[in-house]
Amino acid sequence: MKGSFLNPPSLQIGCVALLLVCAAAQALAAPSYGLIFRNDTADVERFLRTGYARAQDDQLTVSVGARLEGLGRQGAWDAAVDLHVFTQRREGHRVDLGLFKVGRIWNRGSWRLHAAAGAAAVGNLGGEALQNGYHELSGNVVLDLNYPEASTLDPLLEGAGAWMLWKAGRGAVEVQGSALACAAFQRERASLALSQVLWKQLQFEAAAGWVWHHGLSAPLESGFQSGPCYGVLAAWPLPKLGRQDSSLEICAFFLANGARQDQSLPGLALRFGPEGKRQSHLERVAWGP
Repeated sequence: MKGSFLNPPSLQIGCVALLLVCAAAQALAAPSYGLIFRNDTADVERFLRTGYARAQDDQLTVSVGARLEGLGRQGAWDAAVDLHVFTQRREGHRVDLGLFKVGRIWNRGSWRLHAAAGAAAVGNLGGEALQNGYHELSGNVVLDLNYPEASTLDPLLEGAGAWMLWKAGRGAVEVQGSALACAAFQRERASLALSQVLWKQLQFEAAAGWVWHHGLSAPLESGFQSGPCYGVLAAWPLPKLGRQDSSLEICAFFLANGARQDQSLPGLALRFGPEGKRQSHLERVAWGP
């Protein structure tokens, strides 16, 4: 079955997610907005190992996402929409994973907690049009792969926590953990993360840990593996754009083994919102599904 952004499942899910995010933005005070893009065109880990940077361009091949965070009547809230595109070139198959989450954030001294609920969709969500459109622009081969006959939509629950282990000046070390559960897959991740503000406002983050994937549905079985994972990120805020109290923040990141043990994903993220409300990037922005 071929894919398109305008097929009924994609259109319905996308419209509902957009309406919910817009409604949430109107209800939140001082909201911040974010966009995320990941692509496996270049394999940084392979380049460091062999000097050859061309990626396999398969399995988790591209991700796009949007974030919203702000203050409501009962505290801090956030919402996230993500589309992850998986391919299996040898078998001639592809599948998309869409995640929509709305969550609550608590900050208690050295602790930060996050709980979210939402939905996970697996099947034909328009990822073929996204990937092949990018391939046409970049001069790569357009892929003709088949989707599963049926798409699924199931509830999702996610929880995350972080504990400040050490803080001095503009640097900190955190212990972070998260768990996600839905009918299509379950994932747990634990990591130790270092953050440091370097020259002026340039923020550097690095994290290393372990990720567990299990309970995978048949379309996602080849897309995930358990094992060690790590990531590095640099974030640079450009002050005083738009509203006087807001800034545009640009992030560049590199993730290794977050989904599969033979895969790394570089990416970019943009965030616009009030200064001083930055998220922990690797924990809640850069890491994949």
